[in-house]
Amino acid sequence: MCTLPNFFLAGAPKAGTTSLYHDLRRHPNVCMSDPKETWYFFDYRKYNERDLDWYESEFFEQCDEQSLVGEATPGYMSHPDSPFRIAERLEAHPQFIFLLRDPVERAFSSYHYDIQRGSRDPARSFSEVIRDPYEQKADPSQNHVGLLEAGRYICHLKRYEQCFGCERLHTVLFSEFINSRRETLHRIFQALGLSPIPIPDSERHNATQYPLSTSLFIALRRAWKVTEQALGPPVAKYFKPLRDTVRQNLLSSGREPPSMTASDREYLHDFYADANASLAEYLDLSLSHWTWNSSG
Repeated sequence: MCTLPNFFLAGAPKAGTTSLYHDLRRHPNVCMSDPKETWYFFDYRKYNERDLDWYESEFFEQCDEQSLVGEATPGYMSHPDSPFRIAERLEAHPQFIFLLRDPVERAFSSYHYDIQRGSRDPARSFSEVIRDPYEQKADPSQNHVGLLEAGRYICHLKRYEQCFGCERLHTVLFSEFINSRRETLHRIFQALGLSPIPIPDSERHNATQYPLSTSLFIALRRAWKVTEQALGPPVAKYFKPLRDTVRQNLLSSGREPPSMTASDREYLHDFYADANASLAEYLDLSLSHWTWNSSG
């Protein structure tokens, strides 16, 4: 029995995809990838070196009798090659769910989440990062999608429409998912041809955490780089669990999140203005709540 995906929860990052993944897993007629994110159609090395048999056995071995199979790699939405790779390898065209969050807020959350994971230098401020041209473009040869490029939703959706047609694309606003979760989930189930099920109270998943001390977090990152260079990656990997434990102890989800400066918010509002206007027209939807507010 073929257990390749019938649908993808394809993005956007830091827009509720982990919570929706867990909600979809609860449905008795859905089997989701394990783990949540496979990155198969994002990472050119996986895509070029591994075939669909490997992809199926690696991530969907647990799927057998379920009517729908899905995976949830949020990076697929903004990667320029992902929709074309999916169309090339999957004969039965799947459906796609895209969660859309105010790109200004999404960028701020993603920046701090990258610091939490250790993939971004905490010594580089948010103001510096968003003005870096490299963060405003994608480079598939490096598996790179810039922090700001990820929020140009209209460009990404049009690529998917080109490959699959608009009838297979389902967009959900992050604010709807947060504020009207049960109604939104029933709408998603209906779009996927699933019967409604009771929806339990929401749980937070993959929430961004913030350093208790930025200076200590920077010192830890620098110390790890020195250790990795001294020992070499093959040996240093055995110390990663210890590093991760120390890093986790320097984080707190209960800490009050830092605030975005008014100048950064204005810069991002201007950066996304045309893309958001085109998106609102494309979706025939008001996105007025994404408008810049100098007080916030």
